[in-house]
Amino acid sequence: STQSRSSAASDVYKRQMNACAKAPVLAVRSTGREAYLFGPLDAEGAADVAAFLALYRAAPGGRIADATSLPALRHCLFGRIPAG
Repeated sequence: STQSRSSAASDVYKRQMNACAKAPVLAVRSTGREAYLFGPLDAEGAADVAAFLALYRAAPGGRIADATSLPALRHCLFGRIPAG
């Protein structure tokens, strides 16, 4: 429902604001696609960024269903906002 989506987006937004205090962070967003926020990134997580971006570009709507190929980055996912 629209209300539950709004509530979920609000919860993710609050976590995103908290993420700013845990730099470095990475936000990925594109029109009509899901948005992702990762942080804090360490050297291992940073190494997964290029692979994540390739998956993101290839995924319909930016929805990455299987992030097992990104072992370091997937453990620092702060939030995902559905395309909407």
